[in-house]
Amino acid sequence: TIVINSVSPMIRDHRVAYVDATAIALKIGLVGGGIPIVNTAMLGALIKISNLVSINSVVEAIENKWRGEVAERNIKAVVEAYNSTKIKGE
Repeated sequence: TIVINSVSPMIRDHRVAYVDATAIALKIGLVGGGIPIVNTAMLGALIKISNLVSINSVVEAIENKWRGEVAERNIKAVVEAYNSTKIKGE
């Protein structure tokens, strides 16, 4: 499976998971130096397709690592991406 940051992937003949991590980061305000920070949203997509860890475990890890607004934004990003990840080619 390929995981990509896209609204609609052009890849065919492969199982593709996709999420618009850029839009999620911009909406939530995860931006540094004017650039959307998409890593947490992409983590949400990876969790969705892999089932390696639960979304609750990742939320808990974020809460243990950061506090306040930083934690809140990252939790929103990972959960929204997890919920909005789509898969083509299944």
